[in-house]
Amino acid sequence: MGWQLLIKINRNYLARIPGGQVRKSELYSVRHITVDTQHSGRKEEYDLLTNLTYQLEQDYRTVFVTRNWYDTIISGYLYHQSGRECWLSSGGKGGASGWLKNFNWEEYLEKERGRGRPYWPQLPAPNLCKYLELATPADGLRVYADFAIGFWLHSVSALATARNSIPPAKLRTLFLCYDQFNENEKFPDAIKEAGHFLYPADDSTQWDGLKSDNHGGGGHSTTADTVFRMGLHDMLRIIDSEHFDGEIRAGNFLFGCKSEAESSLLTEAE
Repeated sequence: MGWQLLIKINRNYLARIPGGQVRKSELYSVRHITVDTQHSGRKEEYDLLTNLTYQLEQDYRTVFVTRNWYDTIISGYLYHQSGRECWLSSGGKGGASGWLKNFNWEEYLEKERGRGRPYWPQLPAPNLCKYLELATPADGLRVYADFAIGFWLHSVSALATARNSIPPAKLRTLFLCYDQFNENEKFPDAIKEAGHFLYPADDSTQWDGLKSDNHGGGGHSTTADTVFRMGLHDMLRIIDSEHFDGEIRAGNFLFGCKSEAESSLLTEAE
């Protein structure tokens, strides 16, 4: 949804110019990159983002969209527990054979996270999705959190740390949160912030009136059961403290994105 925001900004910017004429150098090209160091094509894109951190000649801009880490892990746990990207497609349709179906997650945790086999209860599960389905929520969430930290989140935090530590890169990077796009009432402020970031010399009021076409997570939606999700949040915070020495909390602090748990607590308190 972040890249769709940027395309919308570019189109709106172009429409405000008399005759719709603009030099190519005046309009940013939009490239959507998923931070992922594990798959070859995406690893090359990640390396590109890393290299751009250290180059000073070109005025590139990066809008970095991330999500609260607790929300990310819980959503991913429920998503893969349902069989998605194993025996189901990302949209939940049968007959698919996703990348996780044959991925050796036990070997990955042993090599990349230093976990021995006693670390997880042995279950008759041929893949990670099945393991998450069979395991207790506490065991499944702990295993998935460990996997997600090593497989995705470490790369996200490393890139963000590099961007924040180098002044030119910091000025050319805007960090936004997932909830700013997923909640329609927050979208106008997000698009205004991103539009002014990309085209700072222009009147920021030109972004007024642009609306979101987003209606939730689509194929990646998991469950709307608030009580159940809040229970998982409580469980994950204990897991983070007891097993990861606050690794999730520290990574999440880099971005300051609000959790769905905070939103629910605020709603209940009103």
